[in-house]
Amino acid sequence: MIQPSRRLNNDQLLNILTLSKDATAIYTGEELIIEIANDAIIGFWGKDRSVIGQSFIEAVPELVGQPFFGLLQEVWRTGVTYEATDMAAQLRVGGRLQWFYYDFIYRAIKNEKGEVYCILHTATDVTARHLRITEGLEREQELQEEITATNEELKSANAETIKANEALSLSKSQLVRLNAELEQRVSLKGTELTTARQEAERQRDRIKRFFMQAPAGICILDGAEFVFELINPLYQQLFPGRELLGKPLLEAVPEIKGAPIWDVLQDVYQTGKSFEGDELLIPLARTSDGPVENRYFNFIYQARQDESGLVDGILVFVIEVTEQVNNRKAVEQAKENLQMAIDAAELGPYYINTTDRIFHPSARLKEFFGFAPDEEVPYEAAINQIHEDYRQAAADLVEAAITKGVRFDMEYPVVGFHDGKIRWVRGIGEVQHHDGKSYFTGVLHEITERKLAEKQQGEYTKELQSINEEMVASNEELAATNEELIATQQRLEHINRELAESTSRLRMAIESTNLGTWDYNPQTHDLYWSKECRDVYGYPENQPVSFSAFSDHLHPDDRTWVEKEIEKAIDPVKGGHYDLSFRIVRFDNAETRWVKVNGRVYFEDDKAVQFIGTVLDITELKEAEEKSAKLAAIIQSSDDAIISKTFDSVITSWNTGAQRIFGYRAEEMIGESIYKLIPADRQDEEPEIIKQLRSGERIQHYETKRQTKDGRLIDVSLTISPVKDSQGNIIGISKIARDITEKKLDETRKSDFIGMVSHELKTPLTSLGAIIQVANAKLKNSEDVFLTGAMQKANLQVKRMTAMINGFLNISRLESGKIHIAKQEFDMEALISDVIEEANISASTHLIHFVKCAPVLVNADYEKIGSVISNYISNAIKYSPNGKNIEVLCVIKDDQVVVSVKDEGIGIKPQDINKIFDRYYRVETVHTKRISGFGIGLYLSSEIIKRHGGRAWADSQIGVGSTFYFSLPLEAFEET
Repeated sequence: MIQPSRRLNNDQLLNILTLSKDATAIYTGEELIIEIANDAIIGFWGKDRSVIGQSFIEAVPELVGQPFFGLLQEVWRTGVTYEATDMAAQLRVGGRLQWFYYDFIYRAIKNEKGEVYCILHTATDVTARHLRITEGLEREQELQEEITATNEELKSANAETIKANEALSLSKSQLVRLNAELEQRVSLKGTELTTARQEAERQRDRIKRFFMQAPAGICILDGAEFVFELINPLYQQLFPGRELLGKPLLEAVPEIKGAPIWDVLQDVYQTGKSFEGDELLIPLARTSDGPVENRYFNFIYQARQDESGLVDGILVFVIEVTEQVNNRKAVEQAKENLQMAIDAAELGPYYINTTDRIFHPSARLKEFFGFAPDEEVPYEAAINQIHEDYRQAAADLVEAAITKGVRFDMEYPVVGFHDGKIRWVRGIGEVQHHDGKSYFTGVLHEITERKLAEKQQGEYTKELQSINEEMVASNEELAATNEELIATQQRLEHINRELAESTSRLRMAIESTNLGTWDYNPQTHDLYWSKECRDVYGYPENQPVSFSAFSDHLHPDDRTWVEKEIEKAIDPVKGGHYDLSFRIVRFDNAETRWVKVNGRVYFEDDKAVQFIGTVLDITELKEAEEKSAKLAAIIQSSDDAIISKTFDSVITSWNTGAQRIFGYRAEEMIGESIYKLIPADRQDEEPEIIKQLRSGERIQHYETKRQTKDGRLIDVSLTISPVKDSQGNIIGISKIARDITEKKLDETRKSDFIGMVSHELKTPLTSLGAIIQVANAKLKNSEDVFLTGAMQKANLQVKRMTAMINGFLNISRLESGKIHIAKQEFDMEALISDVIEEANISASTHLIHFVKCAPVLVNADYEKIGSVISNYISNAIKYSPNGKNIEVLCVIKDDQVVVSVKDEGIGIKPQDINKIFDRYYRVETVHTKRISGFGIGLYLSSEIIKRHGGRAWADSQIGVGSTFYFSLPLEAFEET
């Protein structure tokens, strides 16, 4: 069964270590600082939690002279895990030194570079087991003796008990003193408990930092299905984009099924034995939809045990070393290639570590000196085989090369150690530095044949004394030429090294930019594409490419003119250069892509013999250019003013809509201050806008006034947003201004009309209400049931009509600024109770529950706040079925009193919830068509709350119900 998703918090992580059956500790650094230790191992040491943060030696000094500190240092230096069983340790427990026996493991935990960053120490006390094995039958005899001694002690204890009973009467004063001491100890225990709690908090922080900042991937697999219970950031990076937490391993990483590593996990879970793997190959995909790759990992699987000692999960430490393994293999291949070249040239390479002067000769060099290839040859032995006439000079030159950095270049004879054969060699070497270490590296080349030839030439010269003078001159010339050749050879070697380095840098540059290269022979039509070039065209690596294949995959709309440009480029009169951007159709998926190509043609005898160049996929760049062009066209064609500016309020862009609304041309406003558009009495708006934008806020539909070029004041609605770069830094401001002057005039005319009509309707409606009330009074004792009911309904409709007209009048007053807020102090709880009582009289179809708060005084308009509560309750009744519950709640939160009305009605859609407090806005659904209303109640309620310095809002769920809220500040208000 798949267990529910769980994620461990810091406290649970601490409990895993604290409650573990095995004693556990984690050490870091060469000083072996104790980062984490659970209660079990602290108990072994006989210490308390103050040892956390100390070095191992400081925490347990009695272990000095015992092998444990040295073993830990060896694990830290080498990275090799150490495991021991039944090992003795002398520890100070209970104030005295005692011998104990332990099974333990010092496990090195490494990062992705293979460096040890901590040691995991787990231990089990097996002292009892050891004692059982060593003592055996002796214990039975000792127990018999102890029983006899105990019987004697019991007799003695009986006598002492009699004496103790007699002494009890004398112990009252001692008991009083003991009670005082006990109270003092209780107080001390309280202090210790507080300290322990603080230490526990520090331990939780340490655990959190260790797991979250560890330079290795860490996860915990729970249960037999290996559900991901915990992962740290570096583990998640191994599988970017995959959801791991709460999922079984085979569901989150299905490609692991059937792999050998799955059997390893099963074995660890079933046996409880840890498993450690180095550079283990595991085929895995990085993303859920990505290809499976050969990936290499260093990892540790550590079984986790519950309180009963049963395995219930696996703790995983893992570092991906794919890149290091691939790099090492590449280096090994390069070494093999180099060795093949050395063997082919019959060279004898060697190197000397300049620190310890250890000599590392190759097999070929040993042969030069007459040693067997598998024979150990120290540096002194090799020097001794150099002919005595050259030995000291060669040794001095090697020493000078090592200590002073001079180049070693010398020819000398060596005498074979076993065969006594004399061989002439030329040695070349110099000091090189790698990874902070220095090595003297060199190579020997046998020149025996040349030297024998020189010797024969000398002998022949003696026989030809008659032409000696002529030969001397020739020899001098040959010597000079030889020196020049050596110098030329050295320069060529240097040039070759620089060329190799340049080629490597060029290759790195090409790979980093995905720049493909190509080489085409117009005479033979042979075409070469680099790997990057094939990637651009989607062409298989192992398939030869031809010019006709390339031509066939040019975009049909571009093929003709591109081929003409190629013909032009290889024309010796017109061409030579090639720089185009065109479309291609990829070979693998027929996708259309944009590419940019650059090339150069080389000619011989007026014929193009080589056409080389580069290719780069620029599809994203082209798409970005098209998007930018479309965006620019949208901005220029917009009827709204779209303006950008700096945080210093300097205008940086100005579209056609801005020119139409404000009358200024772009050249008149770019570089000018935005204050040029702001009326004098509204200059303080800009600093407040800048302040909000600096904090990353967005201002929407802010209505204000701005000034045009001809001096007119117009009403505008502003939407202002911060402009951010790709790193999320705010670099400017974008403003959209819409001219709402006509809209404002329409609203004013509408409000005037509503106010006039409402006043005209109110007078006859008041008279009608009075007539109905008189008629109701006269019909009170009437037996005409129909007429009595009709009058009651008429009276109810008059009340509804009066409430509607009052709503329209309040809107008119609100928008004209004539609505009056008469504040007074009153009890909010009492007001809510009164409104609910009135609602229960007029509507008995719903159950209204009031969860009362503590009595709280607010400074507000009693009547208007009451109308807000009444509106919320009446809406809850209207929009929920009969018999449903309505809950009214009043709470105090952050110096605010918050009132809410919750119903079990039809609910409001998310797209309507933010508009529900707008004027005249009604939610139109099948359920609301039969419910009367004009969309003014919530608008008036929201405005009343805003004028009290509060806030009105709502949340809802379709089919479940809605909750409407408002809040009022509790501080006193000035009279409005």
